[in-house]
Parts: sequence; C-alpha cells; structure tokens
Amino acid sequence: MEVIEGARGWAEFFLTWVASPAVLYGTWVLRDIRNQLRILNGRMIRVETWRDEHEKLDDERHRENVRRLEEITRAVGGRGR
Repeated sequence: MEVIEGARGWAEFFLTWVASPAVLYGTWVLRDIRNQLRILNGRMIRVETWRDEHEKLDDERHRENVRRLEEITRAVGGRGR
C-alpha cells in the first residue's frame, strides 16, 4: 500500500505542478495565436480591398489612355498603330 500512496503523491505532484501549468500555458499561447491571426486576417482583407480598388483605377486609366491615343492617332491622319 505504501507504493500506491507514493504513486498517488507523484501523480498529484505531476498534475498540480507540471500538467496543469503546461495546459494553461498552452491555452494562453493558442489564444494569443488566435488573436494574432485575427489581426493578420483584418490587415490582409484591407490590403486585398486596396489592391482591388487600385486595379480598377489602373484599368480605367489604361482604357482612358488607349482612348486618347486612338483619338490622337485619328487626328494626325491614322499614322502609328
């Protein structure tokens, strides 16, 4: 019976001073990772939105430049393209 009591003592020690703090620390780390991923996701969404808006602006500028170039080409007599 003394061996069983000794094993219980070690099990209690292990759970109290090793396993529980490790689980709590792991929970804290995972929670922090989750928060950082949320922040990163928000930033990525903003970057994607910014990129999409600027791609639209670039497309509009390109179409406008092509239109102007065609007008100038017609005005000078069709030379060029």
